[in-house]
Amino acid sequence: MSTKISSFSERIVSLRQAQGMNQSDLARASGLKRATVSHLERGERNPSSETLAALSRALGATTDQLLGIDDSPKKTTPQKTYLDSLISKLKERDLQILIAVAEVLAGKK
Repeated sequence: MSTKISSFSERIVSLRQAQGMNQSDLARASGLKRATVSHLERGERNPSSETLAALSRALGATTDQLLGIDDSPKKTTPQKTYLDSLISKLKERDLQILIAVAEVLAGKK
C-alpha cells in the first residue's frame, strides 16, 4: 500500500468522523456503495476521479485536500454548494429577492 493512498484513507476517515458520519452516511451522501467507502478507508482501492469528486462534495473538502496536496480548510460546505446550484438557476429578479431575504436573516437590514 502506498503512502499517498494511506494518507488519503486517513483523510477520508478523519473528514467523515468530523462530519459525524458513519460509512453508510458517507456512502449515501456520495452515491457510493458502503463497501466502496470501506475499501477506500482501508486503502484497498484507488479512487477514480469520479469517486474523488463525489467524496469531495459529500465531505465538503476539495479533492486537493483529500489527496493531501492542500490541507487548508475549504471555505464551503455541502449546503453552500447546494445553495450555489439553486442560485445559479434563478432569474435576476428572484436573485434580488433572495438577497433581500438573506440580508434580513443575517440581520443586516
